[in-house]
Amino acid sequence: MGTVAAGGGSKKSLEGSSRLRREVARAAHLGVAPRRLWGWEPREVAEFEYDDAGRVKRSVTTREPEFDLWQVALLTGSHEIESAPRGPHGVLMSEATDPANQFRYKVRTFTDYAEKAIGDHEERLDKQYPDANKHGRIFAVELG
Repeated sequence: MGTVAAGGGSKKSLEGSSRLRREVARAAHLGVAPRRLWGWEPREVAEFEYDDAGRVKRSVTTREPEFDLWQVALLTGSHEIESAPRGPHGVLMSEATDPANQFRYKVRTFTDYAEKAIGDHEERLDKQYPDANKHGRIFAVELG
């Protein structure tokens, strides 16, 4: 990938690709440049200095920087997107409120059985103990 000014198009690229967002977020979590996940490795050049007898007197290895401007821009854009406000559905509010997306969302229904078990249990308790104080009541679930 070419070098761009920090932020130059990287956030827009990330917003347009959930796969790229996931890959850049994974790279950030691992502490590496995203391009390392795509197979890139920094180039290393070793230079040797020899004495009069032909023995290595000194060696210097120079390594290509892992983070160029594009990699920094991707990571910065990823952080901005990940810290952006999301609705209770998990979708970025900037996407959820964009009029261009008004008819693009499809809804699927799932049942959260852990949450259902809590609700059912709470309902039974409320019927059994209608006058009980509910303040501070916390429920935990486990597979049994």
